Amino acid sequence: MALAAGDRLGPYEILAPLGAGARGEVYRALDTLRQCDVAIEISAAPFPENFARAARAAAAFNHPHIRALYEVGPNYLALELVEGVPLKGPLSLPETLRFSHEICDALDYAHQRGVMHGDLKPSNVLVTHQGIKVLDLGLAKADVEDDPRSDVHAFGALLYEMLMGRAIPEDRRPIQPPALETVLRKCLEPDPAQRWQSAGELKQALVAVPRGGAFRREYLIGAVAVLMLILGLVLLVMQFPSYQKLSDKDVLVLGDFGNATGDAIFDGTLRAALAIQLEQSSFLKIMSDERVREDLQAMGRVPETRMTNVIAHDICVREGQKAMISGAIVDLGKTFAITVQAVNCQIGSTLAREQVQAEGREQVLDAVAKAAAGIRLTLGEPRSSIQQLEPSLHKMTTASLPALQAYALGRAQRRQGNSRASVGFFRHAIDVDPNFAIAYLALGRAWAAEGDPVQARKSYQDFLALSRGVDAGLPALAQAKQEFAALK
Repeated sequence: MALAAGDRLGPYEILAPLGAGARGEVYRALDTLRQCDVAIEISAAPFPENFARAARAAAAFNHPHIRALYEVGPNYLALELVEGVPLKGPLSLPETLRFSHEICDALDYAHQRGVMHGDLKPSNVLVTHQGIKVLDLGLAKADVEDDPRSDVHAFGALLYEMLMGRAIPEDRRPIQPPALETVLRKCLEPDPAQRWQSAGELKQALVAVPRGGAFRREYLIGAVAVLMLILGLVLLVMQFPSYQKLSDKDVLVLGDFGNATGDAIFDGTLRAALAIQLEQSSFLKIMSDERVREDLQAMGRVPETRMTNVIAHDICVREGQKAMISGAIVDLGKTFAITVQAVNCQIGSTLAREQVQAEGREQVLDAVAKAAAGIRLTLGEPRSSIQQLEPSLHKMTTASLPALQAYALGRAQRRQGNSRASVGFFRHAIDVDPNFAIAYLALGRAWAAEGDPVQARKSYQDFLALSRGVDAGLPALAQAKQEFAALK
């Protein structure tokens, strides 16, 4: 089942192929509900019932060292996208013990829920910036014997490989320190009854292994290996597109916010809030509404087309731009989770991602502003620039959701080419919050587009009056002064 960028599989938008997995082709995709990138693994045939049953059990896991399984489809899995390198030794004793503890913690978590791994080996363990991620836990062998001691034996082989950098030879010599040799020997007992009886018991035994000790040549070798591993990770990060910064020549396409709260006040409103934050960046450039309208027309779409992630992606690719930005809001009960992310629309990698929480409905706009500042910083804007303009930007916008909602509706009308219709919405935004400076500027531009310079000049003057004391480097202020001077 070959998929191409832009294809849909349930809520997942395919971004790019990642290669072959254990069960079929793997793709990078955008989860439009969670607003994050995931890995989609697709089998050529429907999953057998025993595998689907095991996968559904694994989907209930929530552990920092187990790759998350988000959804089990009839022939596909939606998995956490993990960026790291396969576990490889030799490692130093401290690194070996740290990784061993994280692996055992993951195994213990699964074993307590009646799930075994069944195929624990270096290729099923990734080293990431946050530590270990165990892959395929519960999926490698769906019909594996329900005995945690089989995973304990496999862990013993993995432990030796971490410390020594090779598989266990038949004539292996004892490893150092002796306490770790004792742990290893009990893992590898041929008789399961003589092994550690659970991953939890094994984890406690590892805690007792001393991490210090006399200097040994093998420790030096391990330390060098760790440095090589870190260097490899650094090189991976440098080469991986997810960490490429933007230049001031890149133009970002702004998609809509996914609203999973059920509250219509956020529909379109948060995209407008994000647009205000990003458009007033001295570093980033956001594609204009006029340009978006032209692209929609060229694509054979009506001006009212909502800027979903698929549409934003198509426009980004069509324009030959590097990135698009979108967001999502989820109601967690007592708080709201807001996610904003930038994605390389050409190859599908995540360039930047920020997730913040708002304690209540009225704090959502501040949370969006905070996420936008984090995205700007990650994408390459100097921190000094963000800090310098933040007070001025705060003064120019609004803390009122209803005012911003009216402003967002006005922007939507302008994007559709209906300047006259936008006037009423911008006026309503100003009625709700008379200090909403950006709304006056939008109103002035709408009147100018309608050919009414008298009303336009008045709105520009109101904007400039509210802008007293604002940093002169704020793009909106500089542009407004030029536009005001050009009005006849």
